[in-house]
This record gives sequence, C-alpha cells and structure tokens, in this order.
Amino acid sequence: MLNHLHASHSIVPLDDSSGDTDLKPRLWGGAAGVLAHGIDMSGFNGSPGGLPPPARTLWDTLGVPDRSHPWGDRLSCSLLSLRSPGLYDASNVPLLAEAGYTHLPAVLLDAEARPCCGDRDYAQREARPWGFEGDARAYKPDELAKCLDGMEAERCVEGRWCALSHNELVLDIADSGDDGLQRFVRAVVVDSRASGMAVRLARAVWAAAEQSNRTVPLLHYDPRSVAAPFSEVDNEG
Repeated sequence: MLNHLHASHSIVPLDDSSGDTDLKPRLWGGAAGVLAHGIDMSGFNGSPGGLPPPARTLWDTLGVPDRSHPWGDRLSCSLLSLRSPGLYDASNVPLLAEAGYTHLPAVLLDAEARPCCGDRDYAQREARPWGFEGDARAYKPDELAKCLDGMEAERCVEGRWCALSHNELVLDIADSGDDGLQRFVRAVVVDSRASGMAVRLARAVWAAAEQSNRTVPLLHYDPRSVAAPFSEVDNEG
C-alpha cells in the first residue's frame, strides 16, 4: 500500500542522505533515494508485437492490477541513489531493442512503501512483495539498506546487459484499484541515452499525464551524472 507524501517538483541531485527533499522519497529499511518505475506493463504481455501500446494506455494502466496474470498484483521499481543509479534497460529484449526501445520511459513515484528488494534484476513473476521465495539474495522490507549493500554493479561490463546493474523493488499493488498509481507520479523521465523513438514515447506519456490533469515535469535522467542526474527535457522539441 502506498502512502502519499507532499512534495513539489524541484529537480535535485541524487544522494544517500535522508533529508526531507523533493523527488527523494524516504523508504522503509534505512535507505533513501528516488523510487522509479520503468513503464513496461510486465513486459508488454499481450501487446501487439510485444511493443509498447499507445502512450495513453501506458499512462491509464500505470499501477493498475492486471488480473489476467498471476504476477499482475505487483510492480517492479528501482531505488535510484549515488550507490545504485542503475535503472532497468530493455537491451535484453530483442524486439524492444531492435525497435529503439532499449531505454523505456519511466516515472518517479513520491511514496513510502514496504517493498521486498532484490540486489539485482529478478523476474517480477517470481517475486512476492514480502520476499523472493527460495533466493537468499533477496531481502525483506526492513532490510532495504542491506539489500543495496549487497549489490555488485561493478561486475557489469559497459555496453552489455547486466542483471547486477540495478536493484529491483517489488511493490504490492493488489489493492491499488482501477485508479492505479498516477496520483503518486512526480515526474516522467527518460534516459539521456534513449533513442529518438523512446524520447517521443516519453513525451507522449507526459502529454497523456497532462491531459489527465496531472501536471508533472518531463526529465532526462543521466545515471552517470553525480551533480545533476535530472534535467528538463525540451517539451517543444
């Protein structure tokens, strides 16, 4: 269950402090950062060609439980911070990579949560919000800081998809209802390395939010930047 936190739309650097700053929600387990969800609808299951559906669909179904799949009651996110800046990229999905969607649009969520945590990429369908059963590398909600300490992103090779590059938090959305999580969105973001196709999709998701009376910024995210990982996207471009 997610609880609303009040914040404005200031753009701030990522760091590991627990100060009360915008776009840096505090989570349970002694770790702080920016909670981000890559919009992939559980791998675009059922979408024609396995590619992203229209942006309005992506926005309207954000965080809405998918009753057609047994794993549709959970949502995968990552906690972004200096020690863990990585966000899932789809370069391990040939259909998406070939279509220019290696870096999918994401949203920043301003919320407190009690997620279970994996110190690497896991299959969402194999996880439950209270733990990844049978895997000693997964951590319970009160062990979030320990989970991040267990990351081994330094073992990744640049330019190759790597399950160790990012953490995966799994949120329980079974009770989020048909309204989804749109009210918790504080920004639509797209990786600064994304293709023109992915940037256009992010811009369309941002426009869908605007049309739904949800005014949020559209941001570039550069995980390699320490001082200013977020920057405004030219909305007219």
